[in-house]
Amino acid sequence: MLGFAYTRYLNWESGLNRPLPDEAEVFCDKLGVDMDFIYRGREAALPQNTVKALSLNPLLKTTKTSKEIHD
Repeated sequence: MLGFAYTRYLNWESGLNRPLPDEAEVFCDKLGVDMDFIYRGREAALPQNTVKALSLNPLLKTTKTSKEIHD
């Protein structure tokens, strides 16, 4: 959907790499999110409908506890 290689996504999700600013800009433009969410994980930077959807599905939660981060 965004045009990045699958391995790029895996590296971002695993924390191995972070999206470059131009890559993050693509996320922001296409998904309607803010740079604060991309780089800092601040849910307050997300559109309200996205926050509501995330809160209804615990598998999609964006924030993790410190225990989850280290597991």
